[in-house]
Amino acid sequence: MGKALHDSDLVRLTVRSAELLRAGEALNQEEREQTADELDCMAASTRRELRSCTVSLLMHLLEIEFQPERRSRGWDLTVANHTLHLDVAR
Repeated sequence: MGKALHDSDLVRLTVRSAELLRAGEALNQEEREQTADELDCMAASTRRELRSCTVSLLMHLLEIEFQPERRSRGWDLTVANHTLHLDVAR
């Protein structure tokens, strides 16, 4: 599994690495580095997504609290969706 595979198909890299790990086969140094880099990227992406979701949820809750006359179905749906998303991420 070389750089071309890593650059062309990160999903395949991740799946193949998982298969090797489950089979108890060792990854070579390059595969370990690529897999670690991909996991770092996935973790960073997840953190950004959760941060964005949390900020949006808090903003809508504050809007509902301090501007109740402007409350809309859209705000309620956003609160419900973000609450569900954050609950699933737990």
